[in-house]
Parts: sequence; C-alpha cells; structure tokens
Amino acid sequence: LGKQNMSALTTMLVGEGAKLDVHGCKTVDMASSFGKALLEFIFIVFACITLLIGINAAKSKAAGRVLFPATFVTGIASISYFSMASGGGWVIAPDCRQLFVARYMDWLITTPLLLIDLGVVAGVSRWDIMALCLSDILMIACGAFGALTVG
Repeated sequence: LGKQNMSALTTMLVGEGAKLDVHGCKTVDMASSFGKALLEFIFIVFACITLLIGINAAKSKAAGRVLFPATFVTGIASISYFSMASGGGWVIAPDCRQLFVARYMDWLITTPLLLIDLGVVAGVSRWDIMALCLSDILMIACGAFGALTVG
C-alpha cells in the first residue's frame, strides 16, 4: 500500500489523527463482520430487556426496589454494546488486536450494582456488600491489566 492509501486506511480503522503503528503494529486484528453483527444484536437485546424491566419496575413499589437497579444494569450494558457496535469503545492492545475497553468500563459499573442488588435482597450487611464490591472492582482491574499485557 502507498503512503496515501495507508493514511486513508488508518483514518478508517482507528479514527482521525490516530496512528496505526501504535505499539509497533502494522496491522490490527479487528472484529469480523459477524462479530460486529453480534454486537448490534446484543445491543438490541439489552435495549429491549431494559425497556421490559423498566416497565415492570414502574408497576409496583415492591418489585421496583429490585427491578430498578436491574434496569440500570441492562441500560448501561446496552449503551456499552451500542458503543462497541458503532465502532467506538476500543483501543489497540499491545499484541496488535482490537480490545474493547467499553466492556471493562461497563463491568466496573454494572457488576457492583448487581452485587449491591443481590446483597440487599439477601439481607447482607453493608460492610460485606462494600467488601464484595471492592473485590469485584479489583478483579475487573486485574482482568483489564491481563488483557493489556502481552505474553
């Protein structure tokens, strides 16, 4: 490829002003067309589930106490998948592949919400819920670090 074609390809793949040779990568292993279609499908599923749970949460106060946090969980997940399906929410990993950081950001928000919701329903103490949430955040941070590490 000529320099001009490579520049156009770089802009198309990673956005305006970005460099394709991040981490010494000459090419980036990107999501396939099937992968992109799957991201779009999952976004639609999460958006529909968010609407259904939100409607049911508004019907009764007792159900709403449990369902409103679930609405936020699926709503945040749908936004994350929309971001990934529309071409955003990713970086080039050191091993020259597309890494969707939107998933890790999603998990940092939604999994503590799930744990809080489960803890409240189960009657667990606030300190235990907080310890569980901090452990969860640490686990996600370690997973993100592992995904960004080569070797």
